[in-house]
Amino acid sequence: SRPIWTQWAVDVGGLGELSVAAIIGSCGDPADYRGPAALWKRFGLGFAISPEGEQVRQRKTTDAAMAVLMGYSPERRSTMHVIGECLVRAKKQYYQRYLSEKEAITAAHPELTKGHIHRRAMRKMEKRLLADIWVTSRRLRGENVENKGDEICTVAAAHETLAA
Repeated sequence: SRPIWTQWAVDVGGLGELSVAAIIGSCGDPADYRGPAALWKRFGLGFAISPEGEQVRQRKTTDAAMAVLMGYSPERRSTMHVIGECLVRAKKQYYQRYLSEKEAITAAHPELTKGHIHRRAMRKMEKRLLADIWVTSRRLRGENVENKGDEICTVAAAHETLAA
């Protein structure tokens, strides 16, 4: 049984069955997480609290204690990076998210390089994908999930955006 694939992801441009399997294989059932932020942390897209008590973005570190605190996995982060690149190359639903994030970041931070803007937009798009997977998993369980923030990225919404 592959309900997340057959009932949602199969229609997402750039997201293949192996990509969904890689995500599920790395995290288990996404619906078991208390929220999208827990999934983000699992895939290296979240935040951690430093020993100084500051909120810092997860990253690779050589400090062993900090690495445990961060919970960072280069393999899982790499998985999301590759999936994100596939979503952008497909130029479908999530590409629209990428473009809107890129535009917003450029307007808010004109001092950033094109590479920094690209990576920030990719990160936001990858987080949106994981949030959509979490919401969809919960809904497939029969739970009434309110999507706080943007609506789940659907094929219909993408078609409306492209038609406008």
